[in-house]
Amino acid sequence: MDSADTPGARTCTNDELLRSHNGDTSVHCLTRGQIVGETLVILSAFVSFLAVLYVFVAIMAFSIFLGEAIQALGEILNIKWVNDGKVKIGAYCTAQGVLKQLGQVSVPLSVLLLAIYTFRGLWIGRTSESLLLTKLLITGIWGFIILMVVLGNVLNLHKDEQHRYIAPVPYWCWIGNDYLQWRIWGEYFWWWLTLTVSILTYTPLFFWIRGTITPHPKSWWRFQIRQKDSVEANEFPKDLRNEAKIMLAYVPHLIQRWQLTLS
Repeated sequence: MDSADTPGARTCTNDELLRSHNGDTSVHCLTRGQIVGETLVILSAFVSFLAVLYVFVAIMAFSIFLGEAIQALGEILNIKWVNDGKVKIGAYCTAQGVLKQLGQVSVPLSVLLLAIYTFRGLWIGRTSESLLLTKLLITGIWGFIILMVVLGNVLNLHKDEQHRYIAPVPYWCWIGNDYLQWRIWGEYFWWWLTLTVSILTYTPLFFWIRGTITPHPKSWWRFQIRQKDSVEANEFPKDLRNEAKIMLAYVPHLIQRWQLTLS
């Protein structure tokens, strides 16, 4: 076997190599190719982290960028695994798992709130008049996330090395394979919900921008299909059209994040 494909050829002990080969989830020895891959992830995350530091936007967008920054920090911590050539349980592993939980859940929940606000404001024509309410919702989102992270780690604190709550998965540390329920309700469910709501809300906005449909004047859940000869006369306000395009531009990024999170 080529040395580049040999897990932990220079960094793992023989005992660690054997444990990793036998499926021990407390340690995973990285091959040289995996180390290169991790390095690329770290560089990408580092660029993402630096980028969000210079963004000053509205409160909901700030919540999204804060979540992205925390998630990027969690990815940057992979630098230790690249340097060591193995992913191993411990305080560092737990810290990375906590950061990844905070970032990976805060982003979809913030995007979910943003999608609802956008649809409500553009399609229904009702904007939120209470900044306090928005702040309370964002605070509630972060409070819920912190509560889930704390409960998951506290309730599963006293576990042996084979069943740690935060463990290698295997290229970084996150919720271990034995805790599927925590993965679902602590993250997966919210990504699915956000993706579904985003599709349901941004799709009609997309066709409204194109002039294909228009909202029903009396019922927000209904729409009217425009005739082909009248599509050019798009009555969608120009300023709102530009705002909606900005919101729609974030959807591919959301899908990409969703794919990376579930991979």
